[in-house]
Amino acid sequence: MIRVFTNTEFIAPYRKSFYEKLCASEGFEWLVVRSLKRMNDGKPGVDGPLAINDAVVSQREVRLGPYRVRWQSGTVTHCARFAPDVIIVFGVPGIVSNWALMLWAKLRQVPLLMWVSGWEGQRAGSLALGVKQIFLRLFYSLPDKLLVYSSTGGRYLGSLGVGSSRIVIAYNGIEIDDLTIRENDIRANAGVLRARHAVEFKTVFLYVGAMVGDKRVDLLLRAFAQLDKKSVGPCALWLVGDGPDREAMARLAAHLGLVPPQVVFFGRVVEKVDDFFAAADFCVLPALGGLALNQAMFWGTPCIVSRADGTEDDLVLDGFTGKRFVPDSVESLRTALTDCANLPASIRTEWGRAARSLILTRSNVTEMVKTFLQAVRDASSTQTRR
Repeated sequence: MIRVFTNTEFIAPYRKSFYEKLCASEGFEWLVVRSLKRMNDGKPGVDGPLAINDAVVSQREVRLGPYRVRWQSGTVTHCARFAPDVIIVFGVPGIVSNWALMLWAKLRQVPLLMWVSGWEGQRAGSLALGVKQIFLRLFYSLPDKLLVYSSTGGRYLGSLGVGSSRIVIAYNGIEIDDLTIRENDIRANAGVLRARHAVEFKTVFLYVGAMVGDKRVDLLLRAFAQLDKKSVGPCALWLVGDGPDREAMARLAAHLGLVPPQVVFFGRVVEKVDDFFAAADFCVLPALGGLALNQAMFWGTPCIVSRADGTEDDLVLDGFTGKRFVPDSVESLRTALTDCANLPASIRTEWGRAARSLILTRSNVTEMVKTFLQAVRDASSTQTRR
């Protein structure tokens, strides 16, 4: 039995099945330390019980300029009591308790893995990112292996001095087991949804995500408003999600002359969100994000994306599973929307099939869990040989 300790800031609903599958794996005993989500920022934590062995700790946070500095109380204490064979630390350097946890692992010679996204929230070329990367070089030098969301993330780690032998790609993915079981019902619901909103003969562009500044919903609204309706035909834009910027985005839409049914704000949707992914013709991610791509592509819905969290480079292949556009460019996004709206139905279908295949064969929770378990086995066997 391999005892594994891991921590995370909080568990989002889309991570619930990942942690539950991980903790249910035969031959492993897990302890997951987590905090609860208190802030309403459009990115909720899981609501309800989890079928995992966990410990909930409090988290304190302060702002230092462009950085968030956090401390999870009791993380090291829980780890020491659990006496793990392997530790997986949540790869956020701003969580100061993570540094303490890694120091404990080094002193006790416990194999240390780190789960990282491989992208940073600070603007490329900014002083804030430059200062952060000084700390990241040290932070990333401490684990024995780093599990990263994407090949792009792996290259980013390499640019910070992490050798390729220490990088493991664990493709970010969604849970597809339940979706596969409910597929016929969801597709039927999607048809009802299109009929209810009278878009049977329209091209539906869909955004799903938080209404916050770094998601650039404003960019999508401006690009959609500039579409030449004569050249693209009837179109609709559906926006699913909530957050602090939702009212501002609604005001912007009205200012641009975008009113229902041309543009519809649906608010936060959780249980029925797959109905929207299955009903849409294209999913648009105007900026930061990631798993919305996986979810859309499972339903054979091609995606339009620029620069997100790095996973887009493994998923949205221009002219094969979707369309890419220049980051922060209204004109480039407008062109991408236009090109997609004018795609022949046969090409759109081909893109959808290729997109779905990527999710079924690689970018899903089951494959993520397999990668994590193998990394833990490898780390444990290395410790045994010492």
